[in-house]
Amino acid sequence: MASIGSLGVGTGIDLNSLLSQLMEIERRPLYALQDKEKSIQSQISDYGSLKSSVSSFRSSVDRLKYESDFNAFKASSSEDGVFSPSVSGVATAGSYDIEVTQLAKSHKLASQRFAEDQTLASGSLTLSVGDKSMSLTVDETNNTLAGLRDAINKSEDNPGVTATIINEGGGSRLMLSSNETGAENAIVITDQATTLGGMFDTTNDLDGDEGNNVDGQAEVVTTAQDAQFSVDSFQVTSASNSVEDVVQGITLNLATVGSAKLTVTQDLDKSTDLVQGMVDAYNKMRDKIESLQAGNLKGDSTLRQIDSMFITEMTKSADLNGLQNLFEVGVTRTKEGRLSFDKDVYKTALEEKGDQVVSLFTDAEQGFAERLSGVANDMLSYDGMFAVRNEGLDNRLQYLKSSQERMERRLEETEDRLVKKFTALDTTMSRLNSTSSYLSSQFY
Repeated sequence: MASIGSLGVGTGIDLNSLLSQLMEIERRPLYALQDKEKSIQSQISDYGSLKSSVSSFRSSVDRLKYESDFNAFKASSSEDGVFSPSVSGVATAGSYDIEVTQLAKSHKLASQRFAEDQTLASGSLTLSVGDKSMSLTVDETNNTLAGLRDAINKSEDNPGVTATIINEGGGSRLMLSSNETGAENAIVITDQATTLGGMFDTTNDLDGDEGNNVDGQAEVVTTAQDAQFSVDSFQVTSASNSVEDVVQGITLNLATVGSAKLTVTQDLDKSTDLVQGMVDAYNKMRDKIESLQAGNLKGDSTLRQIDSMFITEMTKSADLNGLQNLFEVGVTRTKEGRLSFDKDVYKTALEEKGDQVVSLFTDAEQGFAERLSGVANDMLSYDGMFAVRNEGLDNRLQYLKSSQERMERRLEETEDRLVKKFTALDTTMSRLNSTSSYLSSQFY
């Protein structure tokens, strides 16, 4: 704003206030442009939130494109604790009697007891697990239990053995544990009898019974063994307690010795939840459209067009043999414009007409998932309606900003011009007042 100093002294009129009032009137068109700019910015933000809702709906629809989700199965055990089953591949419905008679165990050996910080004899030994082995030389750099532990654990040739130290009354032991379960993963120690005084010598019985040691002598803590179980009387052995595909598509995690029935059934809930997710995502998008229609985007035809395009695809029959409409699988439209989903109708259709339900959603050309996803993709593409609409709003926004800049320059010029006129008026009135005062003094 121009500096107008003591404007009004000469006239006795508050020209500053008058100037402010006149400029406020002049600025009204600028305020109108600023209001329009705020409105455009709000519309851009609103379209951004609607775009996010459409994107979420597309994601929910895309999850319905895969046949495997409609053909899913689930597995259960009649007895908790014997084994836990999970579906890991293509399964089929059925039931099986499982009896676990032995769990797989990893081999564990404990050395003879040594006094704390006792120095071990020099020498060498070889540790083997399966077809892998490592050689270890014991010398002054590692001739303690801690030194052996670190040398074994840090060796690049470690065959799958973890060494730890167990402290007990009267001394400490070096514990060797195979990292894998199963008889084939037993730890084999060679040359130990002559080189290290038989520190792992369990009376020449490294595969002997667990715990058969003399006090202070080496001990077989756990014998390496395979899991043994039966499936409908067929005998099975496994090096691991996690057993895959003995029953097709099922992984059994054996937990304890015992018997239980394994039941494999179709998982109706998985695809049901996916369809419910699509319905929920559409309804959220519909709520967003309604809220925007009541706000800054009131009367915007683009909103009606978006909703119409989705509804057109949802209500159009698919050119398929068998099921052709969403209402046949429980998806209907309410009078309020929302989607409703009857899960019982859907599950019945899935049980009785599973292949047709799968095609209704997943068919590459006529499936509803592909068609609805295609509509959303067109909207969200770089040249889709959101991009076009945003480009138009951005252009208007830039035009409004340019118009404001031009108007602000004109307002500055107008204010400068008024200040000059008011200053001239004030100067003239001051001179006239001085002349009037002089003339009056000549007659009185």
